[in-house]
Amino acid sequence: MTPNILKFVKLISEIHNKGPILEFGSRQLPNQDINSNLRTLFPGKQYVGIDRDAGTGVNVICEVGKDRLSNQLYKVKAPKQYSTILMCEMIE
Repeated sequence: MTPNILKFVKLISEIHNKGPILEFGSRQLPNQDINSNLRTLFPGKQYVGIDRDAGTGVNVICEVGKDRLSNQLYKVKAPKQYSTILMCEMIE
């Protein structure tokens, strides 16, 4: 994660630290540093991480698009509404 994106998410967590939080592209790769885990910025909040591949930081495995997302979130009893939605480096 780039330093600027991390600073931006930290700012969001300080001024809008409400939950639940939904993060798209949440998978943390082994070669990433500790800053790739954004959950630590929202302590005590329900946090759902979505990615197309399983791995650390992923609660829901799903391709984002069409009706797939809502069906997968329903399976994990995720909230229907989120206070904060993060999509930091997913669109490339």
